[in-house]
Amino acid sequence: MHCAVLGSPITHSLSPLLHQAAYRALGLAAWTYRRAEVGAGGLPAFLSSLDASWVGLSLTMPLKREVMGMGCACDPWSVRLGIANTAILDWHGPGPSTCGGGRKRPRLALYNTDVEGIVCALAEGLSAHGDSSAFDPRPLIDGFAAGSTMTRHFSGFPGAGTAAVVIGSGATACSALAAYHCMGIHGVTIVARDTARAAKAVDLARSLDFERVEAVDMEHGADIMEDAGLVVSTLPAYAADSLADSIAALQPVETSTGPRRVLLDVAYDPRPSRLVRVWRARRGGVALGGERMLLYQAVRQVALMTGTPVDRIPIRDMNEAMRGVIG
Repeated sequence: MHCAVLGSPITHSLSPLLHQAAYRALGLAAWTYRRAEVGAGGLPAFLSSLDASWVGLSLTMPLKREVMGMGCACDPWSVRLGIANTAILDWHGPGPSTCGGGRKRPRLALYNTDVEGIVCALAEGLSAHGDSSAFDPRPLIDGFAAGSTMTRHFSGFPGAGTAAVVIGSGATACSALAAYHCMGIHGVTIVARDTARAAKAVDLARSLDFERVEAVDMEHGADIMEDAGLVVSTLPAYAADSLADSIAALQPVETSTGPRRVLLDVAYDPRPSRLVRVWRARRGGVALGGERMLLYQAVRQVALMTGTPVDRIPIRDMNEAMRGVIG
């Protein structure tokens, strides 16, 4: 059986490492998972090239919205956000259409596991353990798998009332807003390179019933982040470097002794990013690279693609495989 991660650019993706580690631990010797460079508008042609040995696709930039017109949203957040990062291919049910040469295009069942990936990464950063190997994401992932995401099921987090920031306004930023909603965050600030283009993210945040929603441009991002307890940067690699430089240029402050201040930078190449380095140096903040989100969003992906119960997915093996490469 074949699976792949699609997007552009895609050569940096660690997804094959995680999925292949899971296949080995599950004894799925015949399963493969690879990268495929697919840009905007390229999904129909890629799907038409597949056969019934293909069962699952992971989707990254710029395909998470585009895929929604090609399948059926099957979990709460793919429905609510109109964004999916996971497609399960059904070659036998109703719906596949005939492509050129008489080949069939599969029916796509679409899911969003990015939201739980962000929630679990932030929960790891907020945990008192200080050691990712001691953090157990399974209760959270089980909740998402059960569809418990729409009612602030996970609102017992430390820092739930803290100031929260999302940097960016695209598909992953919308998943970050959903993650904050699940965590019981009361207010959010969206830092965007173009606040006019952030309107869709602002509208989403308001629909999620945050008590306070505001959008500011990148020029004011450093000052906003100074007061934030939680930050998720959803910008591509290097795009947050100027913001990191602005933070580094602020007046020195004492190391924080209050609640943990956690940054998740979803970019994980280069590792660590400049933003991660600056956040760690300032007030001793906890900063996580995007590989933590990638790990946690892959758990339910593997379960969906292989038909394996979530509680049997070998998270430890996947984590160790990734750490063996990135340290």
